[in-house]
Amino acid sequence: APHEINTMKEYIQKAKGEVLTLGLGLGYYAFEVSNKNDVTGVTIIEKDSKVITLFEKNILPHLPHKEKIHIIKQDAFLYFERELRNTSFDTIFIDIYHTATDALPMYLRFKEDERKFHYQPCDYWIEKSILCLLRRYILTLIEEYFQGMTEKDYLNPSDEEGKILLYLLKKLDGKEFSSIKELKALLSDDGLKRLLQNEQ
Repeated sequence: APHEINTMKEYIQKAKGEVLTLGLGLGYYAFEVSNKNDVTGVTIIEKDSKVITLFEKNILPHLPHKEKIHIIKQDAFLYFERELRNTSFDTIFIDIYHTATDALPMYLRFKEDERKFHYQPCDYWIEKSILCLLRRYILTLIEEYFQGMTEKDYLNPSDEEGKILLYLLKKLDGKEFSSIKELKALLSDDGLKRLLQNEQ
């Protein structure tokens, strides 16, 4: 779809060397990056056997650089948390979600692992949209703070939204802002990424 083509353009341009992509889909990203001269290999992590079979039978044979592409059948989170530390990639691209809404909990989990395991910063499909949604959660916490809500109001969340708010509240714990400029810096894309990485 045009939306996918347009939203992947930046990540395809950045890809180089040994590339890891979490999520296969119909293989558009793998196809495009495998065509690049500065990409030496593409490793794909995909857990759905039907998707893998469809790709290997109907799409892969027609790709001009299919020899660069290698598929590992595994859960993306398990690979990221257990096996990525023993490998080396120049580019890591994550695309295992459909919208920013279903991406956000996954994004927070991957970012936590990036920090924990000292991984290089990864590329995330539609990251700007994910950060836009994340910014709305932070603004919600700020608004509710001025309405008198405290940490106890967020404890024991019963849904995904509540879990995200509690997670972000803990990330913000101890942070003070003395000017609008500091608040704007936090709410910028880079500021939100630094918050998730526990950086100042």
